[in-house]
Amino acid sequence: ATWPLLRHGELQRQIGGAVVPLGLLGGAAVAGSGLALTALGALGLGRATPDRGGNASPPLVEVTRSAAPVAGAAPTTLAALAARMPREGDQIRVERYGGDGSERRFAVYVAGTRSPLGFGGREPFDMSSNVQLYAGRSSASYESVVSALRAAGARPGDAVLAVGYSQGGAITSRLSVGGPFRVVGNVTFGSPVQADPGDATLQVTVRHTDDLVPALQSGGHPDRAGAAGSIVVERVADPPPGMADVALGAHSIDAYGDTAALADASGDPRVDDVQERIAAFGGDESAEVTTYRVRRPD
Repeated sequence: ATWPLLRHGELQRQIGGAVVPLGLLGGAAVAGSGLALTALGALGLGRATPDRGGNASPPLVEVTRSAAPVAGAAPTTLAALAARMPREGDQIRVERYGGDGSERRFAVYVAGTRSPLGFGGREPFDMSSNVQLYAGRSSASYESVVSALRAAGARPGDAVLAVGYSQGGAITSRLSVGGPFRVVGNVTFGSPVQADPGDATLQVTVRHTDDLVPALQSGGHPDRAGAAGSIVVERVADPPPGMADVALGAHSIDAYGDTAALADASGDPRVDDVQERIAAFGGDESAEVTTYRVRRPD
């Protein structure tokens, strides 16, 4: 009952500590940030929903395979999922299982924003896509992920394990509530968008309480959302407040990888259950791994 009042407490504490030298202006910054985050939640922003874009045509994107498919082992831990997140160049990684004639299954790893100041340029993982996803609409980056999965052989109804970081988490969350595939797991790291995909999707939310980006989803769910066994993993990534926090170190994928590793090593039975499900999804098969680079057309 008290969680909605306290959900941004750590973030505001750190903002306050960082702006102490600004005096009254710093106090106004703390108050303003709290009001802004409350207003965003009241407006219903930061929630993944099926497309609100009406009958508009989906954005055009060019999806290019960046290298020939290679074989790879299946992941078994949360840290392994974070480690597979594309970091440079490519924005999307797809792993295909079931090449031996068994049911096709796909894991997709979706990177975060690549052009934080871009609005509608060739890079689809830009601020324009962030705004569209945050408002519950389709985006060029979302269409890129759907196209990459199709290029890897995924068909409507195929099982997909979706893993997203930052903007990638907004994409996978939207995919889990209204996409063409059967998303059996949605794992997000620092997503600005929350989702309630229903009882058929295991949802793992990893967030930092001192990270501004997941705070944009009104702090996220107070408890799990999704299938039984879904969990929320959170911690304070960088406790000491300071002006260096402007660089959003608590939002880096490396910081989220550290949090995932701590969860894996925690011995918590809920995390053990998630690890078992991750391992069962890939099984003992070798994955066909393909990476993709996407662009808006000229």
